[in-house]
Amino acid sequence: LVPFIIPVLSFLQSFVYKKADLIIFNSEARRKQMTGAVKNKPVKTKLIYNNANPSWVVEGIEEAQGEAPKIRDTWKGKLVVFVGNLFLDGRDISTLLKAFKRVKDEIPEALLILVGEGPDREEIARLARSLGIEREVILEGWIKNPLSYMLASDILLVLALHEGFSNTLLEALYCRALVLGSRVGGIAEALEYEDLLFPPKDEVALAEKIITFLNDPNKREKASRLIEERRSRFLFDWTEEMMNAIQESL
Repeated sequence: LVPFIIPVLSFLQSFVYKKADLIIFNSEARRKQMTGAVKNKPVKTKLIYNNANPSWVVEGIEEAQGEAPKIRDTWKGKLVVFVGNLFLDGRDISTLLKAFKRVKDEIPEALLILVGEGPDREEIARLARSLGIEREVILEGWIKNPLSYMLASDILLVLALHEGFSNTLLEALYCRALVLGSRVGGIAEALEYEDLLFPPKDEVALAEKIITFLNDPNKREKASRLIEERRSRFLFDWTEEMMNAIQESL
């Protein structure tokens, strides 16, 4: 079935691109990926990022600020947090667990909290056991308002092997979390600075980055300034941007 669907979708995509007056993409990485895959290039494209301040984030931050201290009281130590779907390979969680084993050797008080659900939850738990870090890896499951864990984190990680754009990353920026991300697609676009990025599938580089930011207050301060700058880039009225783009294309 899949081999049949792929050419059909490719044809439909090419057809839409040929007929559309405007195609809007939410990252430059996605624009290059999508337009490079078809023969009929869209006549006009525009880049409009998702914003970091949609209503549900703005409305949820007050509740999260009340919950974050409770999380810090529950889990003593330096908190490394991941928020997302639990895919061992697609979200590069296997690399994260191996990197965290290295972090634990250097920083015994570190804890890794995985917020989210997914089909690989049990396999992730097994890998943590095999690495001897099962007591320090907390599988919190689905949380209604994950902003609380972003606020409570010492480091928040956004991992992927492929990513068009990450709303989790934008939420982390809104929370002013010290967020680090895989150097892929829209994640690299959003964070921009090398200090905030690490290569995918590289447990050594990831571990070194985590250890540095947990141990070095000067590096943390610099990262916080970079995050504040990136945060400001994504604070805007998304609906207004979208409406203006549509009106300009008419």
